[in-house]
Amino acid sequence: MADNIKEFYEKKAVPLFNIVEEVLNLHNFEIIPYVQVPKLLSDMALKLDWTDADIQSYNGVVRWYLRSHQKYMITKGAKGGIILRAAREAKLAAQNAKDIEKEKMRKAIEEAAEMQKNLINNI
Repeated sequence: MADNIKEFYEKKAVPLFNIVEEVLNLHNFEIIPYVQVPKLLSDMALKLDWTDADIQSYNGVVRWYLRSHQKYMITKGAKGGIILRAAREAKLAAQNAKDIEKEKMRKAIEEAAEMQKNLINNI
């Protein structure tokens, strides 16, 4: 049983994942920061001479691989697709820093308003 798993992994999974890596390495994420999954699959189909049925059957496996990938991640939405994990984390960190600064400013404004209110009430 373990031999069947090892054979499947070595003959099917590893070559498939290597092609995913190869196709994604050809993409310039600095120009277009994402790759749509269907685009990745169509590029793989051209490289591997897949039919539409092959694309459908490997779609879930490729998405599963990318969800657990160290370098890439899949996002949803208008600009969704495969993006660099580091770029997404940097964007989230910048957004968090911006939110913290907004909160600090809001508190400072509230404190200034409260001080003014106290000065007016003391007069």
